[in-house]
Amino acid sequence: MRSAGIGMLRACVAAPLLVVAGACSPVPPFGAQGLVAPAPFPSRADLDPASACVSRPDPANGGDPAPPDGVVAAGDPADPAGVVAIEVVGLGELVLPSGQLVVDDLFFLGGGPNDLEAIDLDGFAGNADVCLHLAHYATADERVAFVHVRLSDKPVATWVEAGGFGVDSGTGGIASTEAVAAVVSGEEGLVEQYLDELDRHDVNTWSWLNVETDAATGANIIGFSTGFGDGGYPVALGRDVDGRPASVVIDHVVVPWAWLSRVGPVT
Repeated sequence: MRSAGIGMLRACVAAPLLVVAGACSPVPPFGAQGLVAPAPFPSRADLDPASACVSRPDPANGGDPAPPDGVVAAGDPADPAGVVAIEVVGLGELVLPSGQLVVDDLFFLGGGPNDLEAIDLDGFAGNADVCLHLAHYATADERVAFVHVRLSDKPVATWVEAGGFGVDSGTGGIASTEAVAAVVSGEEGLVEQYLDELDRHDVNTWSWLNVETDAATGANIIGFSTGFGDGGYPVALGRDVDGRPASVVIDHVVVPWAWLSRVGPVT
């Protein structure tokens, strides 16, 4: 959970244990290799101000069409108190060689693609810009409000539920099935690198990472702090007028869905 901080995550992994509900608990097997090992993966050093989802952050014209039922059921906030501005930052591109997107707690990305349910992007293959929509509070707190994966430049005509995921580490992650499989196939040291990257990219009350795990395809894992920490988060797939996937949005239940289009001061 975010309030526990990266220090607790690091202490638990050294055990090795996992943070669950604010305490260290036994961790499930991380592939066939175990959790802690030495070799680092290539990683992105800086945010990407040139991401398409920074310059064009709205995938669906101000929240129209309406969000799927999963977003509504999660408790779409009507009037979030204390939010003074929305900022959009780029985390770089997510490489999707075969159009299978995995969304889960970051520290479970590595258990093998057969253990994690993937979102089928209906034949999309290529690179997709990934952005965080950040809610700035008057107290100087900052929270991830949305994670936006832009698959195309076309606006969304219809949103559909694409599942959801639970978080016990205060950190979510997205990856292709290839990126996850590359960890299981013999590469080691990822969890410790997760902690190092999150520490290096820690910004007030959120953090991020972008780590390449598969040299053959360039497939990578992108991690991010989740809203106010642990909990369940809905995922929506947006389709264009032709029915093709155009965007994936993870709602962190921090600001209203209609604020997908909002950037700058909140008045």
